Amino acid sequence: MVRILQITLICLVSFTTFGQKFQVTGTLKDSLNQVVDGATVVLLKSTDSTLVKFALTDVEGKFKLKDVDLGKYIMQMSHLGYNTFNKTLEVVGPNSTIDVGELKMYSSSKDLQEVVVYEDRIPILFKNDTIEYNASSFKTGENSDVEELLSKLPGVHVDKDGNAKAHGKKVEKVLVDGKEFFGSDTKLATKNLPSDVVDAVQVFDDKTEFSKFAGIDDGAREKTINLKLKEDKKAGVFGTLRAGYGSEGRFEGKGNANKFTKNYQASIVGVANNTNQGGFSFNDYINFIGGMRGLMQMAGSEGSSFSMNPEDMGMPLDLGNNEGEKTTYGIGGNLNYTISPKTDLRSHYFFYHFKDHLREESEQQSIFGNTRLNTEDSASSRNMFNNHSLSTTISHNIDSNNQLDFNVQGLLGGGISSAMSRSRNSTINNLGYNLANRDNIGDAQNMKINGNLGYRVKLGEPGRVANINVGGSVNRSTNGRTMATQATSYFDTVIALEGANQLQEIEKDRRGITSAIKFYEPIKDGHFLTFRGNISAQRNTISQMFYDNSGATAELNQKLTGKFQNNVLNWQVAAGWRRNIGKRNLMILGGVQTVQQSNHLYGEQKTNNNLVPYVNLTFDSRSSREGAFELRFNSSLQAPSLDQLSPIINNLDPTYLTIGNPDLVPEYAQELNFNLYQYDPFSFTSFYLDARASYITNKITSSIDIDPNLVRISKPINSNRAYEADLGATVNTPIKPIKAVVNVAVKGYYNRQTSLLNKLENEQDLYGSSVDVSLANRKEKDKVDIRIGAKISYNLARHSLNTGGNYFDNSYYADCRTTLPKGFEIKSGLDISQLAGQAFDESQNLFLWKASVSKSIWKKRLQVVCSVNDILNQNRGVRRFANGNVIGQREFNTVGRFAMVSLVFNLSKFANPNEVKFVEEH
Repeated sequence: MVRILQITLICLVSFTTFGQKFQVTGTLKDSLNQVVDGATVVLLKSTDSTLVKFALTDVEGKFKLKDVDLGKYIMQMSHLGYNTFNKTLEVVGPNSTIDVGELKMYSSSKDLQEVVVYEDRIPILFKNDTIEYNASSFKTGENSDVEELLSKLPGVHVDKDGNAKAHGKKVEKVLVDGKEFFGSDTKLATKNLPSDVVDAVQVFDDKTEFSKFAGIDDGAREKTINLKLKEDKKAGVFGTLRAGYGSEGRFEGKGNANKFTKNYQASIVGVANNTNQGGFSFNDYINFIGGMRGLMQMAGSEGSSFSMNPEDMGMPLDLGNNEGEKTTYGIGGNLNYTISPKTDLRSHYFFYHFKDHLREESEQQSIFGNTRLNTEDSASSRNMFNNHSLSTTISHNIDSNNQLDFNVQGLLGGGISSAMSRSRNSTINNLGYNLANRDNIGDAQNMKINGNLGYRVKLGEPGRVANINVGGSVNRSTNGRTMATQATSYFDTVIALEGANQLQEIEKDRRGITSAIKFYEPIKDGHFLTFRGNISAQRNTISQMFYDNSGATAELNQKLTGKFQNNVLNWQVAAGWRRNIGKRNLMILGGVQTVQQSNHLYGEQKTNNNLVPYVNLTFDSRSSREGAFELRFNSSLQAPSLDQLSPIINNLDPTYLTIGNPDLVPEYAQELNFNLYQYDPFSFTSFYLDARASYITNKITSSIDIDPNLVRISKPINSNRAYEADLGATVNTPIKPIKAVVNVAVKGYYNRQTSLLNKLENEQDLYGSSVDVSLANRKEKDKVDIRIGAKISYNLARHSLNTGGNYFDNSYYADCRTTLPKGFEIKSGLDISQLAGQAFDESQNLFLWKASVSKSIWKKRLQVVCSVNDILNQNRGVRRFANGNVIGQREFNTVGRFAMVSLVFNLSKFANPNEVKFVEEH
């Protein structure tokens, strides 16, 4: 009986302790008995040293590790300037709180900013404003890439498209051992580097090169990830090769090879496929053209709306769409080389061959006061392009007070294209219509060269610094095409509208030089006077020669032939005051900006000047690495582009003619930005808010007239004013009860501007909003990795001349990866697209399901992958849009169902790292 009671008691105790959670508490002090504030305290599994729990000490040196399971652990304490402290710990019952008492940390005899202690395997370490993750503490699957490693780090979120956010902010740069990898393209690094070569992942807000040189915080930040490679992985070549072939003639090839040493980083990447995978991300193109400012300048040079043309790019891009059927071949090389202790070289080159075949059907409704125009269009096009691009930067430290940077970028490309389309324009009451046929074959060539020389200098007294930049650019393109158009109007009588059978030669030449200077003068601690000045001169020319093929010989069309030149002189001077006290920065800058335009056409010249006040107010506060906010106000002039100014008619579509306006004046924009960022390292919860509002006078918009035969003529004009506003907020936080993490992103925008429709003012209001929610597991991600999510988008267009329309664009997705014994892995993904809204006749639902099974063989160096894309064969290209006075829908061909067998070969073969041993340190 007693024996039975004992067994029963043991069972009861076991039952109460099974699943019981404990908390571990303690206090950290140094050898002088002073509390150690902000130290990292972690629990590691004693079996494999992977991370279990994490905490920081408070202002009293105390820490608390919550929800700890029974078991044996290694407890590690670390802090900058102290030796790492390791202690074995066994958590047993029955008490729910285990107090380890007062623990001592001893000062390091070395400068820990110069020493990296990998053997201690600290999963998360705080070093000033840097958070460092030990890669070995976060398990990844076989042959996984850096993207998978990042998705497992607490506080880091990677969405389904591979875009990374760290602590709530978008990752702008990914470095490898502190150096750029193919420029600033984040995906090129995360998707091509294998995770097993990474020793540590460092996350921090990087300053500008000028700020780091001058020692003056200018407030500019880029969320940056630095991948520190394992020392033993630098001894040879590493990378992966992938090749596959499938049904429907589909094929894929992708590979990379890397060799990193102390003095250089060399990499080669390549891509070949006909599955609509570009291979390189849009960020790499942004980097090539000079960042987002370069993109905005290009947008301005091509019109108020910006479209990406393959012939203008230097590499095969993955633009996030699946329009048409594309075949891509590309290869690129990257080299970072330390020429001498004072000189560094960074260079990358791309070549790609691209061709596509696009068939599309579209239907749209245009609003012209009391008239609604329905347009139905069918088109087919084929394009083929070859492009070479090169970017090289040389940085030279003359001495500690003088630095030089020289950068040159070049692009050379061209190709051929052919397109034919048929369109029907009719009124909503179908009283009449017109039909148009368009056929053209084109041959385009494009050449770009950009160069910039930067010089930074310290002028004696600390804080007295100057930055000087001088640059130049040449952009030349030629486009020759044979075009045949024909249009007929069917109203009360049948009328043949003006068509064309022409040989067209168009040349564009854009050349410019720029110079800028920035100077700081210290007046007392943390206070500076600043001066800025910049000037740029551009000469833009378009030459158009059109020949009519009316008979045996081609005759010059005088009406459509011409040469237009636009010269722009833009200068700006400003002076102000900057205050840098601790983590709080304030800058007030005021001055003037002028844009002088001179237009030449047929010997006539027209010049106008615009002088406006320039204001820049910036305030930012960074109380710690856990939070910051920034408020900025800025005003500036933006000159109209060459295409917007040129008064030469574009007759590519005989029912929709476009012409520029040499009377345009620059836009004047006043913009207010607010950013708020918060990150809690205890709970790994982040919050990011970005708000922007702008008021624009002389906004460049459009004037569209429609004649009785439904022929439209579009011309850019200056409107009185326009308003723009957008808001975005993101929250990322763990849900502990279910061992998962949730990410919620909310976006919204508003745009108001005025256009002319048949000489009547039309106030356009565009609204848009979206909510994107995703949920991913955090536990056992190396075995089962699940992500589910939904994105709900709503768009609304309103017009003062008519009602407009609205529509929903929703998507739902689920992805799962399961790792099985003996090297098997199963992946499956389902995307559901739902298009609905009162502006369209019917709702549409598309179910896109893909899956793969893989098996690792040959000591895990080779992986066999069997996959099926679009299992249900429902992939169909659909786009809906609402812009200005137009709302519509496009349907196009795309890659559908196919099966494929691929081989993935791991080039990496290095010696196994030394076994890590933990000892208690004092």
